[in-house]
Amino acid sequence: LYMQAEPGRRDEAFRQSETILRQLRQLPPGAGNDFTLSTADSIIATFDSISVRIALVTVALAAVSLLIGAIGIANVMFISVTERTREIGVRRALGARRGEVLVQFLLEAAFLSGIGGIAGVSLALLIGVLLTFVVSGFSAVAPLWAVTSGIVSSVVVGLTAGYWPARRAALLDPVEALRHD
Repeated sequence: LYMQAEPGRRDEAFRQSETILRQLRQLPPGAGNDFTLSTADSIIATFDSISVRIALVTVALAAVSLLIGAIGIANVMFISVTERTREIGVRRALGARRGEVLVQFLLEAAFLSGIGGIAGVSLALLIGVLLTFVVSGFSAVAPLWAVTSGIVSSVVVGLTAGYWPARRAALLDPVEALRHD
C-alpha cells in the first residue's frame, strides 16, 4: 500500500495507518505488528546504509588488489636486481653513486606499475563504454579524476614496493657485485 500524507501531517498519517492496519489484521492490544510501515526517509536511510557498505567492500577489494600488485612488483624488482648484480657492480665501479642506482630502480618500478595502471584503467574504460552502449540509460564511463587517481595510485604503489629492492641494489658493494655470477 502506498499512502500520501498532507504536508506537515506525516506522523499523524503514520499512526492512523498503523491503527487501521492493526484493526484490519485483528491484532490484539500489546501484540507486535505483523506488517512493516516504511517512510521515504527510512527507505533512503536503508539505501544509504547499503551504499556505505558497498563502498567499504569496494575499498577493501581495491586495497587487497593494490597489495597483491605491490607484492608482484617487489618480486619482479628483486629478480631484476639479482639478475643485474654484475651490471650494478660495473656502474658503481665506474663511479655511479648509490643514489643514482636507487633512482634507476625506482624509475623502473614506477614505469612497470605505471604501464600496469594505464592498462588497467584502459580496460576499465573500455568495459564502461561497452556497458554504456549495451545498457540504455546507464553511464559507466569513469570521470577524469578516477582515471587520474587510478594511474597515480598504481605508480605510488610501484614506487613503494620498489623501494626495498632499489635500496638493496644501491647498497651493493661494487667488488662483491662484480664477483657475482
